[in-house]
Amino acid sequence: MGNSRIDKGRPCRICSSSDRQAIELALVTNTAVSSISNRFGLSVSGVNRHVKAHMAPELRETFRASQRLNARDLIARVAEIANDALSTRKAALVAGQDVAALKAGDAELRALSVLTNRFGIDDLLVLDQLTEAQNLARAVGSLASTHPDAVRTLAAALELNGATEMATALSAVLKNERKEGS
Repeated sequence: MGNSRIDKGRPCRICSSSDRQAIELALVTNTAVSSISNRFGLSVSGVNRHVKAHMAPELRETFRASQRLNARDLIARVAEIANDALSTRKAALVAGQDVAALKAGDAELRALSVLTNRFGIDDLLVLDQLTEAQNLARAVGSLASTHPDAVRTLAAALELNGATEMATALSAVLKNERKEGS
């Protein structure tokens, strides 16, 4: 892992923070960098510098993978478009704007078609389940420092059940936790 100093000898605020573990956990559990910077009072560029220069390589790779557009975010965005189009259509109907209502209805229909045809979603509860799964992943990751054996056992079970990516991410969090503790 890189050292905790950055440009011109300034110390890295994340490396010296008592919240370092929570920040790095947020980074590897698909939390937006802007949300992390707001939550912990950091600059976005400072968070990115920490990732690039100081984060353990395993965690850095997990972070990079988590920043790619994921299915849950894409589904949420398409669902939001469908909901916005529905609201626009209703407002246009109330205002007597038939052409605008038809256009909004078409946009709503296209968004719903993407959800059903491309993602196979016919119930938006799937989006709630994906969000719950992401929250569960964050909670499990936060146990790394207090219950590492439980997390290690969970990682092994995930590996056995074919969830290799999740198992690798948990193992990387544990490995980093051991380095920090030594």
